[in-house]
Amino acid sequence: MAATAMTAVAATLLHPQAFAAAPSDWLVLALLALCAACAHMFPVRSASNGAVYPMTNVFVIAGAVLLPPGLAALLPVLALTPDSWRSRRSPGALIRWTFNISQTALAAYAAGSLVRWAGVRELHGIPELAVVVVAAALFVVAQAAMVGVAIASNSRISFRRTGVFDPPALLGEYLKGLLAVVVAGLWWAEPVLLVIVPGVLLVAHRMTRTAHLAHLAEVDAKTGLHTSRYFERVLEEELAHSLRVRRPLAILFADLDHFKQVNDRYGHDAGDRVLRAVSTRLTSVLRKNDVLARFGGEEFVVLLPGTESAEGMYLAERLRSAVQHHAFELDDGTQLHRSISIGVAVCPDDGSDAAALIKQADRAMYRAKQTRNAVARAHVEAVPVVQAPTGVKLAAPQPRQSSQQIGLRQRLEAVLLWGAVLAGLYISGWSVLTIARLDAWDVVLPLLCAAVIAELLKVRIYQVQLQTLSFSFGIVVTMAAATAHTYAAALVGLAGALVYLGTSRPRCTAKILFNLVNPALAGGAAGWLYRVIAPHQSAFTAWHLLAALAAVLAHVAINLGLIALLVSFRSGRPVTTVLRQSGWSIPTNILLGLTGAFLGIAHDELGPLGTAMFALPVLWMRFTLAFYASRSQTTIQTLELQAEQLEHQALYDALTDLPNRRLLQDRLQAILEQRIVEPVALLMLDLDRFKEINDTFGHDHGDVVLRETGTRLRSVLRESDTLARLGGDEFAILLPAASLDDARSFGG
Repeated sequence: MAATAMTAVAATLLHPQAFAAAPSDWLVLALLALCAACAHMFPVRSASNGAVYPMTNVFVIAGAVLLPPGLAALLPVLALTPDSWRSRRSPGALIRWTFNISQTALAAYAAGSLVRWAGVRELHGIPELAVVVVAAALFVVAQAAMVGVAIASNSRISFRRTGVFDPPALLGEYLKGLLAVVVAGLWWAEPVLLVIVPGVLLVAHRMTRTAHLAHLAEVDAKTGLHTSRYFERVLEEELAHSLRVRRPLAILFADLDHFKQVNDRYGHDAGDRVLRAVSTRLTSVLRKNDVLARFGGEEFVVLLPGTESAEGMYLAERLRSAVQHHAFELDDGTQLHRSISIGVAVCPDDGSDAAALIKQADRAMYRAKQTRNAVARAHVEAVPVVQAPTGVKLAAPQPRQSSQQIGLRQRLEAVLLWGAVLAGLYISGWSVLTIARLDAWDVVLPLLCAAVIAELLKVRIYQVQLQTLSFSFGIVVTMAAATAHTYAAALVGLAGALVYLGTSRPRCTAKILFNLVNPALAGGAAGWLYRVIAPHQSAFTAWHLLAALAAVLAHVAINLGLIALLVSFRSGRPVTTVLRQSGWSIPTNILLGLTGAFLGIAHDELGPLGTAMFALPVLWMRFTLAFYASRSQTTIQTLELQAEQLEHQALYDALTDLPNRRLLQDRLQAILEQRIVEPVALLMLDLDRFKEINDTFGHDHGDVVLRETGTRLRSVLRESDTLARLGGDEFAILLPAASLDDARSFGG
């Protein structure tokens, strides 16, 4: 590290024009240092794992391109010192500060030397742009090499194992380098354009920090499960859906028995370990669509969509059994056994709102607590009709909307739908006539092609069964048209919508028309608003920034707002709930929309080269997002497959693939706890003289006999019957709704 620092100082001081700076260079240094310091102190943060991604190098690389060597070396000092000062008391803070500044200054010196050697002072064409892009790549490679050498020397591992040259890491750093090229190009073209950089940086930080805090608020730190806040929100949404489609829903309220004894005897660390182990056990039993959350202390809640009373009792019994038969091992090797008490409540039998269901499940749990290690079903106290006061109607278990309300909602839906369709068709027609009148097809056709390409390059974020979540970059092209050629914005939005409809193939005619004209309507409104607010003079001013922001917000509000209103009218859900569910995409759409707006402005100000400087980072971002989305989807599918395999292994015999003793007990218990009492028969079977087969012919032949026995028995059973292997040569058959005579006839 000392060698790195001395090399950085020597390289800077020995340069003949290290500090030969013009007054404008000091202004550039001040602006870039301020942006870099803010970027280092307020980094972009991952919502899921809290990982931080400082954007400091964006401004350091820009400084290496724009500034003389002395000022470029001073830039990392100004950028890294404020944040390092806050952590100055931590061990090794001075060493880290010295090394970080030194290796950053050396990498900046290498990049700046290449730019000065090539004689690049402004971006006049493709050759100058290529030099600056290569300089940014040189900075990334040089910095990664120095960091890798430092890690390898301190950790005594090979340079290859440091991972500094892994493709994902280099791709992210090179994307920052491309953004630095954009910053440098903005300064060379129009210095006032740098005003947008701190604002975009602040929005990105606030957006990711808000997402991170929201994630922390909905994830329990000890167990990694969802919190009660998340559970209550999802329960409200599932209840609305269940009541609308008349589908049952169940919730479980669980409490660990005698958990306080664990904390008192072994300490809170041991208690936390038990809570995490219980969470793992419960998660392994539940289905993929079930929602498990920690309600507080040693209490857990489970949401079971589409689950009736009998199935809810069955799943609750499985959870109880999973906890009871598990040995919880502490750090010192001590093994504990704990049980759990569970209450079950079902919608609409026990209530039709979240508070009532949770209350009923909580009461049922306390009844189970009376004996502990039990499952209890909620029973709402019925109020006799004869005791109801005159003129007062008892509340129905499932609220339904009146025919007047349903009719009003349908009429509002029709007005919104066909109003949007007519408005969108009118604006699209006006756009086509205007282009034809101006004979501007040569200008508009590239935008139409870009809209088609952007829609074809949409990123599939997540897909499970028939549900697909994708993200399109079409707003970038639409907003570029809105600021560059206002009359073309509606037609560009329409082109992207046509590609979407061609790939998704919806069947409903009204839905086809709405999805077709909604982007055109939003694009036309955004273009009109930009034309009204933006000044007509050619010089770029702050009013252009304000007009671009207003146009983007108008596009997002109209596009998303119309969709939310239509979904609300059609489903009966509040429009605020619909917006909350789709609101995750709003910040990203705003940032992409601003990028598209600046693409259009840059095209007028800088020509095709300026447009390319903006478009290249957007294209890189698209492929980076697709790469990580693909990896995330693969990881999710792998985890789901592993969970299904583990669940199958826990409930089925490996040799015969028949249900095992545990699954047989769970199904029998579920039948016995049903409200409607019905006869049930249980047959126990044992193969005669099976040991002689193993002793005479070997265990392989014995396994064949067991599998063939299971196949023969299963062939004569009903679909509702359960054939299980208990172990060894013992089998059992569970016959629901079977009398003693039925069981005897089957055994005979």
